[in-house]
Amino acid sequence: MFQVPAIYLAKKPEKLLTLVISPLIGLMNDQVQGLEKRHYYGAKTINSDISPVLKQDIMEKVKDGIYDILYLSPETLLARSDVEQLIGNRTIGMIVIDEAHIVTTWGKQFRPDYWYLGDHIRKLRKRQLQEKQRDLVVATFTATAIYHGKEDMYEETIDSLHMIEPITYLGYVRREDIKITIHQIQKVSGRFEYELDKFDRLRDIIQGSLLMEKKTLIYFPTVSLIQRFQEYIQSQTDFYQDIAVYHGRMDKVLKMENYKQYLSGNKLIMLATKAFGMGIDIDDIKRVVHFAPTGNVCDYVQEIGRAARKPGLDGEALYEYDKRDFKFINQLHGLSTIRPYQLIGVIAKIEALYCQQIRKYQKNYTRKRNAMLLDAENFSYLFSNPMHDEGNIINKVKTALLLIQKDFEKRRGFSPIVVRPIPMYSIGYFQISPDVQHRLRMEYHQTVKEIDKVHHICQVMLDNIWKKSAQHLSFPKFKYMLYAADPALSFNKSYLIRPAYCTRLTFHPDSIDRFYDIWNLLKNYVYTHIINGTYVSKIEISTILQKSAAFYGHPYKADNFCEILLSSIDTYRRQFSHNMQSILRTKYLMNGQMEYRFLSPIRNYFRWAENTYHSIFNHQLDGRLYLVEERNGHILKEYSTALGIFEAMGLLDFEISGGDASQIYIYVNQEQALKNIISHPQTYHNTLLEEISERHRISARMLTYIYEGGFSSEEIWNLLEDYFLGRVPPVVEDDWKTESLPEL
Repeated sequence: MFQVPAIYLAKKPEKLLTLVISPLIGLMNDQVQGLEKRHYYGAKTINSDISPVLKQDIMEKVKDGIYDILYLSPETLLARSDVEQLIGNRTIGMIVIDEAHIVTTWGKQFRPDYWYLGDHIRKLRKRQLQEKQRDLVVATFTATAIYHGKEDMYEETIDSLHMIEPITYLGYVRREDIKITIHQIQKVSGRFEYELDKFDRLRDIIQGSLLMEKKTLIYFPTVSLIQRFQEYIQSQTDFYQDIAVYHGRMDKVLKMENYKQYLSGNKLIMLATKAFGMGIDIDDIKRVVHFAPTGNVCDYVQEIGRAARKPGLDGEALYEYDKRDFKFINQLHGLSTIRPYQLIGVIAKIEALYCQQIRKYQKNYTRKRNAMLLDAENFSYLFSNPMHDEGNIINKVKTALLLIQKDFEKRRGFSPIVVRPIPMYSIGYFQISPDVQHRLRMEYHQTVKEIDKVHHICQVMLDNIWKKSAQHLSFPKFKYMLYAADPALSFNKSYLIRPAYCTRLTFHPDSIDRFYDIWNLLKNYVYTHIINGTYVSKIEISTILQKSAAFYGHPYKADNFCEILLSSIDTYRRQFSHNMQSILRTKYLMNGQMEYRFLSPIRNYFRWAENTYHSIFNHQLDGRLYLVEERNGHILKEYSTALGIFEAMGLLDFEISGGDASQIYIYVNQEQALKNIISHPQTYHNTLLEEISERHRISARMLTYIYEGGFSSEEIWNLLEDYFLGRVPPVVEDDWKTESLPEL
């Protein structure tokens, strides 16, 4: 819906840019591909599944005005201290928050960065008004936001995004083309194999779908359940090869291969978590099945809404309900919920660390002494759980800090702490000459450590420099000025240090042989078409590449390499080549596809890639390579482009980092409020935390009512429509008010 006004804004003389904030990679890719099918090529996405080569190419083309719609995650937007790093000097015409219900749901339990979107957008808007005298439109879209009532997502979203009297359009929740069928399973006497019983029924459903050639999507609440069901299917049946799998823990290449096989119909069954949900627009899914609920009522409606998206197609939402299924909802809620004692522990830790800082810098009475950089590990003991990985603990720390801040703001209009959303590196890598190292050690004790004596690469404790010389600036502003070599920063006038980047490399055992196997095959193919003067398509290049051992049987890997290859050729021509001659021509066909004609100067590109590969291989030491960026240079871009090519070829894996010790920025406004909570912990109540638990109870009771009520499809849709208008059946309301949430 928002693509049309976005294209309209891009046609204006100012060529206005639209940013689309979207929660899931699959959703971003799906919408971009949908536009390309309709022959619109001005939209792209930047996400973690895209190689550095493509990211850099997309960013450059956004800045140059070639792309006018850019899909991003909230984390990608917030991670940039300056939006110009992403879009250059482009003027923003519209910011779209797609699947906007997440601003008030996932943000509290899984994605705390969604809570910061409103503040960040307000800053972008203010800055653009000041610098360009041009306002921007903020638009939100969702199919599953509750309008009014106890779970009012509508008003919460407006408040969170600082919207003022927005124009509101309400659609329909009801899908006349989806029949909801719920069978309540009665426990078989003498049988206690809950999971095996459920697996048996699911196997029968899959067999029926395959016989009737119904494309079927099956949702599971956890990855481990999918894995156990895969093992069961492989041991019980011979149709497991007809089944695709999709969840967040999968290798991104395998995940995309499975997605494409399901999309094309080569595989009719998809086993997925809720990661395969919002906005995924495969229009010929006929049946959506649930092993068990994956979340709340909104999740259920989103997931069954994947069915029958093609006009004229009828779909079915099928669920074999067992009372014991609700243990998964409670487990998922329990794993994501922060406990009151953890919030009090976080407050106590902040107060203790703040007291230490005040004692250490008691002579420095500037406002910035209240600013702290804290490692998330300071709080990890409060959230440690064998089921959680490190990233999840950091997310929980950020969520806890946000719950404390937002609760104070809601109740009192003021918070004793303010938190910045994105952790920042407090240790940076720099190339520093020995004499400058000596002067730094004299001025800033325990701040510089040389880690590569050949190239004089050093670890630098940036927070030490900031605290002593630049606390009149915020830490993010200090870092930005330091890396940009801004002369307004006095430190830059006194010390010459060059930013360096640590590249961690893992080489494939047959890296060199694999490189020449693919590269020679590619070069011979390209040179043949140069001689013949013919155009080729991506599909033709991919087909040739699949003759190599690296890509044999992996069409998606070959397709992915083609994308990166062609993008890197364009990047090389624009940024790294000293030859002004064209190396590649393109033309669009009537079907919207593009074809390519290679020209003889392409040999320089091949030579550049070969030389860079050998340089990386020969200069790395124990899997590490330090890249030093010259002022206004392209070293980082050049090597990251080449590394992206080699990773897509399967030669190596790499990670580029500008620093270590990721830390969270916290500003203490009022210490006394923290002390009051620590002194009287029994009186502390976090209203937001209580609301989250209350909403879980309402949603769980509503789902129970629907699943156990014996309702027809028509009656269930009536109940769902009322629910999304804030109306809950009286029996559900009575139940959740008298029910106490069990301790998990």
